[in-house]
Amino acid sequence: MIALARTAPMSRDDDIQREKFSLAAHLYSRLRRGGAFTIDAMLMTRDDEYARQVIALAMANPDPKTREYAVLYAALLPAPRKVKPAPVHLASVSSRQPVTPAVAPVPAPAPSATNVEPPAEAPAANRYVRSLR
Repeated sequence: MIALARTAPMSRDDDIQREKFSLAAHLYSRLRRGGAFTIDAMLMTRDDEYARQVIALAMANPDPKTREYAVLYAALLPAPRKVKPAPVHLASVSSRQPVTPAVAPVPAPAPSATNVEPPAEAPAANRYVRSLR
């Protein structure tokens, strides 16, 4: 007799991932057919920012079923993370101090390629490499 391997019970995250993929596939077919847009359903399930962009695109679609799928998918997404802006340190500048722009040094001109002559010991076959015949 063959013993079948027991599978682990499905977790809530697995259910959400399955539901996300199902809705992403529906959005893929609706947007492909109606709006001539091609989206990546697998990337939608992995990348929440990409999913939000696709949802915005689907919400602009006139088809009510497409918008319904977008609303259902948006309900499965976590709330967007708020990113704290980096602190800005402002230095006060006195109006009496003139601000002079920094001047970049001018590089020395490169030697011209037209003045380069082949070495004297070069074979005769190579003498036409850098000049016209």
